Amino acid sequence: MKTKILLILSILFPSAVFAESSGSYGINSTSGTITSGSNSADVSLTGFETSLKFDVSKNTFLALSYVTVDGNITIGGTAGAVESTSFSFGG
Repeated sequence: MKTKILLILSILFPSAVFAESSGSYGINSTSGTITSGSNSADVSLTGFETSLKFDVSKNTFLALSYVTVDGNITIGGTAGAVESTSFSFGG
């Protein structure tokens, strides 16, 4: 239970839980046209990311990251949905 509380606090308030921690989050959106020669694709994407890094000891750290993206791509009048979600961690 203590571990879950520390994890939740570290995501919400990383600098309060670990002295050498950092965290970030963001919402991004992009749209435009990708062109290669005479071929083109219209792209509209929206994404969210959050990440956390904190030092466990002098030479050891833990990093977590979550990213999700969804949107639409249209090529020659044919539309398709794009969806991607990833979670990564390392040390």
